[in-house]
Amino acid sequence: MKRKTITYFHKLATLALAAAMVLSALCILPPTEVSAASRTFRSSGKSSVVIQDKQDFASTQKLVWVKYKAANDGYLKITAQNASDKYADTYVTGSWQLYNKNKKSAVSPIKLYNTNANDSFYYTDVYGVKKGTVYYLAVKADGGVKITASFTKVTDKSGAKKAKSLKLAKGKTTTGLIRVGDNKVSDWYKFTLTSPKKLNICFTPYMNDSMTISITGPAGSLKPFSSSVRMSSLDGDKLNYGRKCSLTTREPVKAGTYYIQIKPTNKTTSGYYKLVWK
Repeated sequence: MKRKTITYFHKLATLALAAAMVLSALCILPPTEVSAASRTFRSSGKSSVVIQDKQDFASTQKLVWVKYKAANDGYLKITAQNASDKYADTYVTGSWQLYNKNKKSAVSPIKLYNTNANDSFYYTDVYGVKKGTVYYLAVKADGGVKITASFTKVTDKSGAKKAKSLKLAKGKTTTGLIRVGDNKVSDWYKFTLTSPKKLNICFTPYMNDSMTISITGPAGSLKPFSSSVRMSSLDGDKLNYGRKCSLTTREPVKAGTYYIQIKPTNKTTSGYYKLVWK
């Protein structure tokens, strides 16, 4: 039987974020903000810390370490907002990076932020976190900045191996989670075609680093398919973060069961994604 090929409709480019890291101290804000002394994000919900102009990296040559302990498995979204008096009429830039509980090993790529950007990608990052685990966010700011952390719980029902693949219901979106440290873990899904049809899979990643998606099916149904999905380019420009990536075939494929494998490409990859078979 003639083999079918699968087409990826989005251009994928190599990921590599620039370098820079970490910074200084905090100030107390109203009740919705965390304590300056604790430098801790709340385990759940939303909380913020503020770094003043006089506390930025140029002024102190020190790093700001903000502690976070995950209440559950889920993802932590970090955003930056201009809080500078010096640059109140313009914008601020800087970077941050997530570390383990000992502040020794980085568990994410460096994220460069710019509050002047129209697209939130340029001042937002996402990390998949593990219940009960302590992390530290290291921030390096150029001017006063408000850093907000927002936690969302995710119950990942994907299979840890092919034999335990989660069955996808047609048209129903599933949310998957890649936690920090899950670099050797794969998420497995499956669905069944009862008659020959074109494949139509939609994958939307919200990750801080690249990941790989592979699809296999009955013998002779399609050529082996595996593709690395990059979040940004070498220059840090947005590529596939938050974009719906369509994975389709040009022609109908054989009836039978198809498997989807999703796994992090790098040790620093974490975040969440949405997957649907149509």
